[in-house]
Amino acid sequence: MGPYRVIKKVGSGGMGIVYLGADPTDKPVAIKVLREHIAEDPAARSRLRRELDTLRRVRHRCVAGVVDADLENDPAYIVTEFISGPQLDTYIDDVGPLSRPGLVNLGHGLSGALDAIHDVDVVHRDLKPGNILLFEERPVVIDFGIAQLADDVRLTVTGLFVGTPGYVAPEVIAGARSTPATDWWGWAATLAFAATGRPPAGKGPIEVVLDRISRGRLDLEGIDEDLTPLLVDCLHPDPAARPGAAEIKTRFGRFAAGQSTADERRTAMAHPDVRPPGPARSTGDMAPRQPTALLDRPAPIVAPHTSPPHTNPPHTNPPPVNRPPNAGPATPYLEPPPPEPTTPPPAPYGRTGTIAAYALLLIAVTAAIPFVGAGVALLSAAVARFVDGSVESMHWRRSFNGPKRSNIVKEIVASPWRMVTSCVLAVGSMLVPYAVATGLIFAASQSIHRSGGRFDQYIQNAVIGIAMAIAMLIAWWGPGGASLRRASRRTANVFAPGSFGAVVCVTVFVLGAAFIGILVLSFPSLSWWPLLDGPLSFT
Repeated sequence: MGPYRVIKKVGSGGMGIVYLGADPTDKPVAIKVLREHIAEDPAARSRLRRELDTLRRVRHRCVAGVVDADLENDPAYIVTEFISGPQLDTYIDDVGPLSRPGLVNLGHGLSGALDAIHDVDVVHRDLKPGNILLFEERPVVIDFGIAQLADDVRLTVTGLFVGTPGYVAPEVIAGARSTPATDWWGWAATLAFAATGRPPAGKGPIEVVLDRISRGRLDLEGIDEDLTPLLVDCLHPDPAARPGAAEIKTRFGRFAAGQSTADERRTAMAHPDVRPPGPARSTGDMAPRQPTALLDRPAPIVAPHTSPPHTNPPHTNPPPVNRPPNAGPATPYLEPPPPEPTTPPPAPYGRTGTIAAYALLLIAVTAAIPFVGAGVALLSAAVARFVDGSVESMHWRRSFNGPKRSNIVKEIVASPWRMVTSCVLAVGSMLVPYAVATGLIFAASQSIHRSGGRFDQYIQNAVIGIAMAIAMLIAWWGPGGASLRRASRRTANVFAPGSFGAVVCVTVFVLGAAFIGILVLSFPSLSWWPLLDGPLSFT
């Protein structure tokens, strides 16, 4: 397809079919082939062609950028960055609703993405869980270029609704122009889904779902009471009554700080039908599940939510939904066909406890035998990068070539060179942390020596352990830290899979650290092995 090689189909939606592809340099890309009702619309093609340069200016770590497009090709297609990660809705279905830290991470990431999109005068218009991928601890928004194109084709001539009904803003349903307020409505609806695991407009026939949205009768039951006031205001049916971007970010910042997002000035303006005990929830919906953190943050343990039994009101036909004059008769929403099976790389979820326990063990070893502890930490970083590179490489080989036996052979052949590069990267990433730790150790020893104190074994053990902890924090959060975090979590998933593996590893690491600590306290010693004497002996 043009200069791009199509590898396999990975998804499908109302606007087009998505393929995994590769550019001339074999870099993976996402190719979205537009459906005929979009590609054959001259006005839509002309608009997207004019705005393609604008879309390319969107540069944000939480936005999958537009790489290329060819609207004259048959079929027409748009090329974007390929993001290897699960969709938000799939993640929530598999793991459960997000906890407060996860919601904060999601909300901040999406708000930054919307700011970047709105800064170039583009409105996404179709922000929803299915258009959000999770990659390296952050949400990534996709399809904003195609959503802009859809602004010209809201309803097809057959009456089939374009988009996901449960996440279409009221003004879009009414046929009004989309504005940034439309995207902030989608932001709030997405957070509501992430917090509960339920679509805020519930389920059912398309006319019923759209009517709930138009009247603001949304289900916010079970959402953190600190976040609910902000979502209520953002989901107001009238765009003019919703808070602006600056106010939303300020109030959401309060939620991130553990405070309420309530705004007393807006209490009187709140729409009466947008409320926590929303009636949109159907009897077939599942009960709220235990919240979980996004990607790697541990979830707080909370008691299961309970609510009084819900009684369905008498059935009445909803009022008609405003539709553009040229729209055809209403038809039920058609779900896109399921995507073909793919082989995504293992997602690095929830390994903070395992990694923290291992870090504690390394700190204890370093406090007793500095060179051994530092060497093991360096080797661990190299092994983590090696495992991460091997898993990622195998994923791409399977994506490009399919499940062939030759993939394993090629990985074995590439392993020696990958280990060399992993060691080089590990050494490079630890130079600054170890330099800082060494400086801290010598500064502490000289300070104690000059003050007339004695730099005895207990103090030496404590100073070296603290310096190692600081070095590990610098390596984890400093330059190159993102790749180290991803590699460490993926390695933990490989060597300690599942909850049982995590519990066993944490127990062993913590007991090992405690054992070393007891030995050091009982028999004060500091070994500089493999050296005969250490650099601190002069003190």
